[in-house]
Amino acid sequence: MALSLAPRTIADAELLVFTVADVRNPSQQSIAIEAVLRYGNGETVPLGSVALFPADQGGNFVLRIPAAARRRIAQPSTDSAAVQLVMSLLPETVPVTPDQRSLLIRNVQWQAAPQPPGADTGG
Repeated sequence: MALSLAPRTIADAELLVFTVADVRNPSQQSIAIEAVLRYGNGETVPLGSVALFPADQGGNFVLRIPAAARRRIAQPSTDSAAVQLVMSLLPETVPVTPDQRSLLIRNVQWQAAPQPPGADTGG
């Protein structure tokens, strides 16, 4: 899955939140999903990965965006209009042929980190 992004959408984000649904995995292979940002010049910036457990059940996931990725997002870039979020299944270490794994990723959101309990909100 590739989703085009406006740079302002991700400028202040610290979390990537998404839902994995409609998992089809008849052979019960492991399922891991990798998220990266891909820029127009081909540069990729890793955001992280998640694994489903059990391997045939989806759920809600939160990735904390690594500091290195937040620094790259903050850099001005001439190709910033071409940034994409790419989420893909990682290959199996022992592939089963044919690979019948499929899933749906939905409700993708970029969020600021929640404030810890008792944190001063300035109000």
